[in-house]
Amino acid sequence: MLLSLSLVSLVGMTIALDEGLSDIRRRPTHFDKPLKETDDNPPRIRLSTSTRDRSPRNAVLDGVDSFQPIHVEVYANIVSSSNSTEHLSQEALESQIEIVNYWFRPLNISFGLVETKRIVDDVWAVGDDSFNMVIHNHRGTSASLNLFIVETISSSDLVGICTYPNALEDLPGVDGCVMALKTIPGAPSSAPGYDPIEWQGKALIHEIGHFFGLRETFKGGCDGLDSCPHQPGLDPIHNFMSYNSESCKREFSPGQVWRMHQNWHTYRAQAKRAQLRDLPLLNPFLEEAGKLPFYENYEKDVVMIFALCAADHHGLVREKDERRCGSYWYCHFGLYRTDESFAGTWNNKSECLRARALSERMLQDLELEERVTIEEAAKKSRTA
Repeated sequence: MLLSLSLVSLVGMTIALDEGLSDIRRRPTHFDKPLKETDDNPPRIRLSTSTRDRSPRNAVLDGVDSFQPIHVEVYANIVSSSNSTEHLSQEALESQIEIVNYWFRPLNISFGLVETKRIVDDVWAVGDDSFNMVIHNHRGTSASLNLFIVETISSSDLVGICTYPNALEDLPGVDGCVMALKTIPGAPSSAPGYDPIEWQGKALIHEIGHFFGLRETFKGGCDGLDSCPHQPGLDPIHNFMSYNSESCKREFSPGQVWRMHQNWHTYRAQAKRAQLRDLPLLNPFLEEAGKLPFYENYEKDVVMIFALCAADHHGLVREKDERRCGSYWYCHFGLYRTDESFAGTWNNKSECLRARALSERMLQDLELEERVTIEEAAKKSRTA
């Protein structure tokens, strides 16, 4: 158990939370937790003739007016580094929102820009620590779209992330979309990866699909309209939730439209205030004479532990109590160094853990982890 947890470093968890686009998303993440499929059957929505003929405009759906209109307030955050000389203009931001509205209005969904906030932060600007960036700067409610436009996401080749609505059950307060600057039409030409031909403002549309709980379709290119010739219908290469280039994308399916409206009313329409929940107070998991008790956290709380018990890049720690963070993370994050109630003095995580009651399996995992750490340090020393 200890070994498997130790492999998830703070940086690694942040990257996991930050995985999102590039073509456009590759792996599920804690930040983007897919919705479970329901047994509900969507009502029949008939595509208009123009849609069946592959109109360049979004799918026009007969019967979509039966859905209650959805209006989403948008709180935008433009994040720049301290040495940036060019920034996204307000005009470009508003144009991006209008592009989103152009494709969503036929679905009875609209977006309105409420406020724009400009943030200067060298770490957040490159997409690092975005988990805490969202927590620190969230405004509005679960019915609001908090949009963060960063200069780049340097930890990977990704260009965006967005929270699935059901993630709010476990992570209230961690809700937003993070986009790389290059994906916004009208971005400064100095933006890393800038290409006005490739990026047409549809990356955010894809991410907003996740905001409403949609999954991707498949990964591929525009070539090949029928990968399953023995099955009826063509591949959804024009779907906004596909992995195709932006020039291909121009529609949502009728089922996707129904699901977006359904998920909105299930998860977001209540407009709940964003607030991080407290971690539960744990009882000792293992006890041993002459040792401190070991507190085992619940697996479902791991992401919240990173939000509360790990220091952000400003050094802020929201929770230091071992009985809430769990003994492993208490030692892993070095909370004993600043915890006034700690019961001993330890120089590192291993000493901290060995002072606690551990099972035989835990000790074996810890010893293996220690050997790996020593070997990695030796290898690094040889190559230095």
